[in-house]
Formats: sequence, structure tokens, C-alpha cells
Amino acid sequence: LPEPTSAPVPEPKLTPERKQETADPYAAKDERVRLGAYRIVGLSHEVTVLEGQTFYSICRAHLGPDMQCYVEAYNNLPRNPQIKVGQVLKIPKLELKKRR
Repeated sequence: LPEPTSAPVPEPKLTPERKQETADPYAAKDERVRLGAYRIVGLSHEVTVLEGQTFYSICRAHLGPDMQCYVEAYNNLPRNPQIKVGQVLKIPKLELKKRR
């Protein structure tokens, strides 16, 4: 019997969009992250929710206004999440995307 030959498997071609998704998996989770000026590169720090804090007040204090989409994507939270006292939120480390 002839030995089976293994043909090389072609590598999938990466379009610019596919390269970006591979580099930033959070971009696929939320359109606002994909279209935003920053990309998530890791964990900056963690925050424990205290009495009287809201999700938006925490995001604004640690990342700035209108940056909650990055925290939502990084923590696998839905839009407009309900948080509880004692819950731990991971604050992502962000990097400015390179201009094309």
C-alpha cells in the first residue's frame, strides 16, 4: 500500500480586519471598542465596587468620560450593566491605535 502523503494546509489569508480581530479580541465583542481610538492591551488594575458608586462613575474616574465600553468588553458585561457592592471590576490597560 502506498503511504498517505500529507499536503501542506494553506494558511488562512488575513485581511486587515481579520488581523485587527486577532490582535484585539475585544474588538469583536463590541462595535464601540472596534471603532474606538484605543485598543485593550492588558489589565491595568482591579476595583472593588463601594456603596454609592455606579458603573459609570467608576469608568469615568479610572478611564475618563465615555470609556465604559472598554470596561464592559474586558469584563464580559452587557451594555448598561447592573453592578453590586463588593463586585470586582477589571480596568483594562489601553493603548492608542496606530493611524493608518
